[in-house]
Amino acid sequence: MTKNMTLTNRNLTTTDAENLDTLIHRAPATDDLLQLADWLASNGADHLSAIGRIELAERLITRRRFLIGAGALVLAGCGLGDEAAAPTAITETTRKIIDDLSRSIEVPAMPQRIVVMSQQFIELATALDIVIVGAGVSGFEINGETLKRLPYLDRDVPGAPQTLNLVEPSIEAITALNPDLIITPPIRDPAYEVLLDIAPTLYFNPSTDWRPTLHKFAEAVGRTTQAEQVIDDYDDDIAAWREETAPLVEQAPEVMLILLHTEEQVFVMNEDAPAGRVLGSLGFRVVVPEGVQVPENGVAPVSVEVLADLTTDVIITTGATGPLDPNHPALPLFESLDTPVGLAPLPAGIGNAGPYSDRIFIDVFVEAIRSVLT
Repeated sequence: MTKNMTLTNRNLTTTDAENLDTLIHRAPATDDLLQLADWLASNGADHLSAIGRIELAERLITRRRFLIGAGALVLAGCGLGDEAAAPTAITETTRKIIDDLSRSIEVPAMPQRIVVMSQQFIELATALDIVIVGAGVSGFEINGETLKRLPYLDRDVPGAPQTLNLVEPSIEAITALNPDLIITPPIRDPAYEVLLDIAPTLYFNPSTDWRPTLHKFAEAVGRTTQAEQVIDDYDDDIAAWREETAPLVEQAPEVMLILLHTEEQVFVMNEDAPAGRVLGSLGFRVVVPEGVQVPENGVAPVSVEVLADLTTDVIITTGATGPLDPNHPALPLFESLDTPVGLAPLPAGIGNAGPYSDRIFIDVFVEAIRSVLT
């Protein structure tokens, strides 16, 4: 964020308490970040990025809360009575959040140094315009080089605030980031209890439908208004896509999703898998080969031989995290099928569930279906 800016012909340094106090007197008395950021855009901060205005709005809210709390304490100390020191005049600086372990964790009201421990949380943070200071993730490599960003996110949000400071989760690296909040999915190492020694840590179990996880994440970081907007925008997109793809659904209502993994592995997905869920939201029925039992996560391994007997309206085949392996032994079998097969290579590093991943799934899969039906 730009440190120095001009608002109504006044040089404002956002870390300068006096200048913030001057701006607070002019700004609307709201804790709604989006509303305050919109006001800033119309009152001299239009040169900042949307994220920069939200950061400034966060500083204004934090400063206002401090002034209100300090003022109430001073009035109480001067013996001006209970009315002057009413509890409503003091805003707490921490909140209690119930995580998925049913633990009540005290977290900062507006955390500033957030570390996440999964790829999905990176995507959700991006959707909420949150700048994380680190991500305890692993496996983000292409051609032997560790990714510094998740490139698929740049398609919809170029230059989005991402930080992949941690290649492998390590207590030393996380501690060095000095986090004030850690958000983690189920992990074995480092243990949840160890993370709690570093900073307040919330355990959220990511779901294949990212909306519930986004709500939890947004509550934890004080961005519930933004979360509702993210979901509203996504639902509007789904409605438009349903209308656009209706002729394809009518022509080929049943779709089978085949994932060709590395090491010659083959998986099928149903509507409980993220990719299957988004196709289901468009009206397709996502089916699996007869006799295949699919677990709760929506993904089941099958033998390559099963592919020779597949029958459905259309098959989509995709790679696990990027382009299809041209030497995968399953590919020649598809050529002998009467069922049309659409190839759907995904961009490198794509996540399992999130508002941006979903949009990419839809774009890529609908194009694959269209390419073999028209």
